Order: sequence, then C-alpha cells, then structure tokens
Amino acid sequence: MEQQVKTPLQRYSEMMTNYRSGKYGNKHLTLHQILEISGNDNLLNEMNIEELSYLRDKSFGITKSIFQELINQKNKIIPNIKKRRI
Repeated sequence: MEQQVKTPLQRYSEMMTNYRSGKYGNKHLTLHQILEISGNDNLLNEMNIEELSYLRDKSFGITKSIFQELINQKNKIIPNIKKRRI
C-alpha cells in the first residue's frame, strides 16, 4: 500500500493538533519549541508563500507577525525603515 506524502501545511496542522492534544506535554510552548519537539525544525522554511499566507490569515499576534516575516523573506521584501541622519 502506497503512503501519501504530506504537504508542509498538512504536517503543520498535524503537529499543532498533537500539541493541543498534549502529545508534547502539558506546558505552554513557543512555536519554536513545538517545531523542535515534533522534529519539524525546518518546516516553516519548507512552506511556500501560499501556505504561509494561509497560516498568517488564520493567526493573530506574534504568530501572525512570524508568518508575515517569512513571507517577506521569501519575497525578499525589506521593511521600510526610516534612515536617521547623524
């Protein structure tokens, strides 16, 4: 029987379901910790812009900012920072 290859978005969803069900313990963890514990250290870098955009649109707070930053990096967008005159 052939096993279906999961997309990075499917793996992320499964990882978060496992976290919420207590598979990685009962403590609150950061996204970075969840990625490490689940063995998905590089998962966010494997995602394409569409997958990251989907997660950004479903998120809020710092997590939303993380996904936006990853999208910017993939698009090679540099934040508009005002230059100071010295």
